[in-house]
Amino acid sequence: MSEIPDQSRPGEGETATGEADLQTELKALAEWAKHAALTGKDLGKLAFTEIRLTMSESGRIAVLALAMLPLALLAWIGVSVLLGWWAYVPSESVTLGLVAFLAVQIIPMLIMLMMIKSSSKNLGLKTTKQHIHAFRQGIKDGAQRPDQ
Repeated sequence: MSEIPDQSRPGEGETATGEADLQTELKALAEWAKHAALTGKDLGKLAFTEIRLTMSESGRIAVLALAMLPLALLAWIGVSVLLGWWAYVPSESVTLGLVAFLAVQIIPMLIMLMMIKSSSKNLGLKTTKQHIHAFRQGIKDGAQRPDQ
């Protein structure tokens, strides 16, 4: 009887190919896990940095709000004086002076409100949320790809 070479035996070549495919899949999975760990590490750093930024911005907002309190009080006094003065002395020059006093109080308050609005945009961890969404989308897209 003649011997059959190993490669021509039924099932022998399939086992070697299956093991190679399994090793390739394991290597790909290990590479994916490595990239996922690096991404998680970078995402943690980004979140920590944005939280520090949020803390500094919230402190700035608190200081601006405290600075607005005396100006709001003076503006209220200015409105009161203006209305009272209009009731008692309908002189244009006095009214103009009181309106100027009121404008001096309100304009800085408006500037501070704009500063608070621009500072509050940084409070939402927007960049971290975008990276988490992109990472999730990448996992979803990777899971939907057909095997090659």
